[in-house]
Amino acid sequence: MFSFAIDYYLTVSMAAIGVVQIAAAIGGLQGLVFFRSNILTRLTGAILVVAPAVWFFSSKPRNINDYDGGLDANEQAIFFALGSLTALVVTLTISSLVNFRMRCRVGPKAGLDALENTTYARAVLVSLRCRSKQWRI
Repeated sequence: MFSFAIDYYLTVSMAAIGVVQIAAAIGGLQGLVFFRSNILTRLTGAILVVAPAVWFFSSKPRNINDYDGGLDANEQAIFFALGSLTALVVTLTISSLVNFRMRCRVGPKAGLDALENTTYARAVLVSLRCRSKQWRI
């Protein structure tokens, strides 16, 4: 059961990273993508969506009832949420490191639109600096 759960978690994580990459490429959020090339980002995202699913279902028999060692609905929900959260953290970390040299001035209230021109880490830092200056006043 534990191996099945880990396999499911990794599959969800990789597929979610792929979905975020495709969405960021389509939405023009250059601060979230791993590659400068829009085509390469979409291709990598598509591979990250399809390859883990193919691996998951072709590596072992996965049509298992929860009482035979499979995951019940509650476990699936937990591992899906954890996999999605992991994908978000990994995407934000890697894209902030890869696009570290991306410099752009953003307003503190730019929201998700700030990711068109800057990384997540830099946008958070700008927002925190602005809040700390306003807090002192």
